[in-house]
Amino acid sequence: MTLAVLAALAVLVVPAIRRPRRPRRTPDHDLAEFVRLVALALEGGATLDDAVRIAAGAAPGPAARHAVAALRRREELDDGPAARFLRVVWRARATGAPMAAAVDRLVADLAAARRADALERARRLPVRLLFPLVGLVLPGFLLVAVGPGVVAGLRRLVP
Repeated sequence: MTLAVLAALAVLVVPAIRRPRRPRRTPDHDLAEFVRLVALALEGGATLDDAVRIAAGAAPGPAARHAVAALRRREELDDGPAARFLRVVWRARATGAPMAAAVDRLVADLAAARRADALERARRLPVRLLFPLVGLVLPGFLLVAVGPGVVAGLRRLVP
């Protein structure tokens, strides 16, 4: 019985351990990368249209596609991955604020949001690890620690 359980665990767990994990690419991650590239291009002296085109070529993704399409149409998006970026850009353009500084602030905000998300996932990790501990490790420990004593006691009771 124990060998069957161990074999089943080996068949289910070992392939998952060996399989390399791909980093999760979320729309927020794509947006952060795209905005960071736009900020670099703006600081390098590129115009907004050129900066977006350069960043879209280097970081393809939904944020880049939405931003390029919206800039072509000269409109603001209500939703989608690039909407936040476009709101910052249009606000800076309308008020005459430096575009690079506004985009840099957005980069900092996106980085802070990603850090907060990573911290939240790290805080949930001990709770997620508790279930394998309770379900697998502790029963095995009880079998090893208490099992021999129970078997010896049963041998004394049953002749």
